[in-house]
Amino acid sequence: MHEKLKFKIHLSEERGADQEWGYQPIFSEAQYGTHYVVNARFVGNEDVSGALNLNTIHFYLQNYTGSVTIGLEDFSLIEECTKEYQELREPHYPDCKVYKIILFARGFNTNLRHCHKITDNDVLKVFKAGDILVTEVIYLPITKKLTFWDDSSKYGEALYLDPVYQLRDGEHVILTKIGKDMIGYMQEAGLKESDDGRFDFGSISSFDQNAILTGPSRHCKASISMAI
Repeated sequence: MHEKLKFKIHLSEERGADQEWGYQPIFSEAQYGTHYVVNARFVGNEDVSGALNLNTIHFYLQNYTGSVTIGLEDFSLIEECTKEYQELREPHYPDCKVYKIILFARGFNTNLRHCHKITDNDVLKVFKAGDILVTEVIYLPITKKLTFWDDSSKYGEALYLDPVYQLRDGEHVILTKIGKDMIGYMQEAGLKESDDGRFDFGSISSFDQNAILTGPSRHCKASISMAI
């Protein structure tokens, strides 16, 4: 049943241009004890068929309950899914495509907005009725100023342990399996946190979130949208 439950994205040039009322929900989850929703505003030019030729996608993360503020990093990726998630396609739209957008979030981050500008390299340029959008959120480690996530010799000095990445066992602090795998992946990809607390994404052009599970391993979650 869950694969049939989708957010509905109303394609409209007028709605996309409205900076106050144009946002529509595309993702909802709870992490760090906080429930939040990611909303998106799709800006572009509508053609005669009703499809939207995209210029930008604006994202806004709204925290609803919980004590930890979650925010977005200023980076995102869009991929076309040609094999996975095909079961999400609806028979009424035989020509629809499935896209995945990967967002990066972090606890103790107050940046709630991110803008993805569509370029010639993006696979999602035309968004039409029936197209499916799968949203994935990758949780980057909470700033090393609190967690010392990048230096295990200082874990005992941490003011806060990132529960996605770290686990306290008495006087010992160890990495979770997800934390160990993710930090290794980040080091290979050159993804690192600068001294000012920002993450440098360098030249990353893809991210294998299937190999690095940075959240609960669940297929059933509020992350599927369909354009109408």
